[in-house]
Order: sequence, then structure tokens, then C-alpha cells
Amino acid sequence: MDIRFVIELSIFLFLMIWYLLDVDRRKSFFGRTLDENIVDIISLTIQGTLIPLFSYFLIYRVYEMGIPNLKNSIEINNTLGFLVNFVFVDFCFYWTHRTFHGNALWGFHLLHHSARKMDIVVSSRNTVWTSFFFPYLWVNSFFVFALTNKTGFILSISITAMLDLWRHSPFFIDPKSQLAKYISILFITPVHHAWHHSRSQSRVNFGANLSVWDKIFGTYYFDTKYPNDIGFDLKSDLKTKLFRPLKLQKENS
Repeated sequence: MDIRFVIELSIFLFLMIWYLLDVDRRKSFFGRTLDENIVDIISLTIQGTLIPLFSYFLIYRVYEMGIPNLKNSIEINNTLGFLVNFVFVDFCFYWTHRTFHGNALWGFHLLHHSARKMDIVVSSRNTVWTSFFFPYLWVNSFFVFALTNKTGFILSISITAMLDLWRHSPFFIDPKSQLAKYISILFITPVHHAWHHSRSQSRVNFGANLSVWDKIFGTYYFDTKYPNDIGFDLKSDLKTKLFRPLKLQKENS
């Protein structure tokens, strides 16, 4: 079994158990609607099974057949490989994520913003199509195919996945503390991302790992308070939420 899968699954289960130990959070989690549970189960299945399988298909079929001369052709050390993923792929994610918040593609991402509480399960919530557009699939697969030394790059993939779970969780350092301020200099925290999920400030803090892109391109927002207006109410039926993003956007605009 892929050690990266074991590590990421272990972190997911640890955070999930920690989340459910709190009575109020447990009541909120088990008080979800049937539609929400179905959406999250399908989304987790896509993110945890279908996307990894498609990544292997890209690496061992598409790239090997289409660009065989590039296989294991990029010779950089593991430290630089780590930074390629943690910084460059994060930069690609920033612009992809920001594009999804534009009028043309908002329907593909709106379902993700329907969560009324931040928890690690909703980190995967999206239409069945959305994950196929993010650079984690295409760019990560290419570099795993092309890099000679893959360890540093793959390590960063795992850390990014763990940070994504943490970013969608309610586990955060007091945003008024000095430590939170220091962390915020470079990184996106759960409080940053909670504001991104708020109805009042959803077009801010698009970065995944790093906050520097938002600061450079004018989309950074930080508040020492935690937002109380998280999530958009959706009027659409389950089929529309999962399969018809353009109709979803039209019905909830």
C-alpha cells in the first residue's frame, strides 16, 4: 500500500476523531441533511479513490505514451523538488481557485461553499467534475512522471493534503496571539480559510499553503474574529448539486 495514502488517511482519521469528541461538534456533524451526507460521501470517494487512480493513469499511460522522452528527465534534488510542489504548485492552485470564484466557473465551486460549519469532511465537497480542474491532478502527476528524485515532491504533496484538512478544520491557534500572527506571515490558517468560506468575504484568501500570493495580488484578508456567516444556502436538488454546476449557479445566483 502507498505509504503516502496511509499517512494521509491516518491524519484524516485522527482529526475526525478529535473533531467528534466535542459534544456540540458531534451534534452538528450528525445533524446534517441527507443531501449533505450523500454529497460528502461521493466527494470523498472521488477525492480519495478516483483522483488517485486517474493520477496513475496519467503517469503510466498518458504521459508515458505522449511525452516518453520527459520521463525522469528533470534532475533536481529533493529540497528543490519539495519547493516546486509547495510553492509553484501552490501558485498554480491560487490562480485556479481564484478563477473558480469568477462568474464563469463559480457553479463548479459553489457546492464547496455550501458547508455551514468548517470540518475536514467538507474539504472534498465539490461537484463530481471540479477536482479534475485543479492543478493537484495534472501538475503533480507531471512532476512525479518527470522528476528523477521524487521523494521531496511527494512529501510536499502529503503535507499539502494534511494542511488542507487542517485548513478546513475548527482547530486553530487564537488569531489574536503572536504565534498566529507569525504563522500568518507565510501560511493560510483555518481562520483565514474560514473567512474565505464566509458569505461576506468569500473572494479572499485563495491560497492553499501560502498566504503570500493573496498578499501580492490583493486578495488577502485577516481578522482576529472567527466569521459567523459561513456557507451559502443552496435551493437546488441533489442531482443539480453534483452534476449540473451551471444550473446550480443559475438557480442560486
